[in-house]
Amino acid sequence: LLHHLDPENPGWMRERGLIYRQLDCNHQARSDLERYLLTSPPPKEAETIRELIISMEEKPRVLH
Repeated sequence: LLHHLDPENPGWMRERGLIYRQLDCNHQARSDLERYLLTSPPPKEAETIRELIISMEEKPRVLH
């Protein structure tokens, strides 16, 4: 909901991407997290987000 109220807020973009990742919605998670990386997050956090994106590419999607 917060992301819809303020879609340009990078923090909400990151949070939604992390939630998508937990739900195994890797395509949506990757999209949000890649957009977040374009907003110049702190370098250490950017590296963590890049590692998450790579791990999603290696992990197959699980259907529940």
